[in-house]
Amino acid sequence: MAGQITHMEIAYKLIDRLGIDEGKEEFILGSVAPDSVHFDDDYLSKKVHSHLFENCGPWGDTQNYDNWILNIKAFWYRYVVMQENQDLKAFYIGIVVHCLTDYWNDLSIWRALQKKMMPPLNLDQFKEGYSPEYIKIDRWLYQNIDDADEIMKLLENSHETDCEDYVKATCIARMKRHLIDVQYNLPDPIDVSNHKFYTEDLMRQFVSEVPDKVYQQIKEFGNTPVKQMRLINDDFVGHIDRLRHACRGILVQDGKILLCHEPGSGLYIIPGGGVEGHENYADCCEREMLEETGCKTRAVKEYLDIEELFDVWRHINHYYICELVEDTKVQHLTEAEKLAGYTNAWVPIGEAFDIFGKYEDYHYKDIAVYGLYKREYAALKEYKSAITF
Repeated sequence: MAGQITHMEIAYKLIDRLGIDEGKEEFILGSVAPDSVHFDDDYLSKKVHSHLFENCGPWGDTQNYDNWILNIKAFWYRYVVMQENQDLKAFYIGIVVHCLTDYWNDLSIWRALQKKMMPPLNLDQFKEGYSPEYIKIDRWLYQNIDDADEIMKLLENSHETDCEDYVKATCIARMKRHLIDVQYNLPDPIDVSNHKFYTEDLMRQFVSEVPDKVYQQIKEFGNTPVKQMRLINDDFVGHIDRLRHACRGILVQDGKILLCHEPGSGLYIIPGGGVEGHENYADCCEREMLEETGCKTRAVKEYLDIEELFDVWRHINHYYICELVEDTKVQHLTEAEKLAGYTNAWVPIGEAFDIFGKYEDYHYKDIAVYGLYKREYAALKEYKSAITF
């Protein structure tokens, strides 16, 4: 991914365009904050999370760029849009700019150079040549931009803060001191004239073009809002150890919604399930709809993300409005779903509201059902809002 001064230079170029009037220091800090996980234990798994990279592929081998943008967009709506504290808002925007910069670095530098040089080089040979040049060109950039001193002044005057389980203030503080006192404390000029991979021209082109690309992406975020919601269950222990993304489909025909039903327990649920591999969230929704209900659908629009916190879990459910393509009448259930007797139920919308609206009945006798029904009731309410003009 991009080096830290590369991130801060691109962020600096965006200060005025993004209207960062307050919290410029925190904006610059946010633009490098995701990399602070390098100063924590088990940093690789934390790096995936801090860079909003879940369900995008192995680190360094991106398989699904669409999911990466969806994750960044979800972070934008969850943390930036509703934040009233301007310093915190600027910090969160900085994190978004960091991740979008890495998105473009992956495409324009990392993948582009691999395409150019492999073959004849294999991946190990490519990494051996690329890695030292990547480190060196970032330090060269620091010595060859006019605003380096101003950027480091903003970084020095910033205030570290936690961002839930994404980044820790303690790690950010250690990273900040390393950047100022060690990494960019460069007494001697850096020479990159012999670079064969990451050249001076390539770096200049990157920092010239990427600010506009990032600005346009953020501008588009504002035009395509997906409602963000958080539900915290009573059994949440206060820290997150596990993360799961799932996708669920709302399919309505003739005033009835398609639900999955467990006859034995009497439970209902909106069909859907967990993301597999590196599939798109829309593809996941369509696959789950087909497997659980036998209905081939098209996921037309994502209208809601519900973040559930329970036990040690963060469970993010992406809800889509679906169109029916074909009812194959053939389910492909998991063993657990077969044992539960999963069957289809076309339920009038009003009745579905009544079913899920009774979530409080389960509050003290079955916390799992309480959380499930509360979530599905919220999803139905937002669906009604999404289709009301």
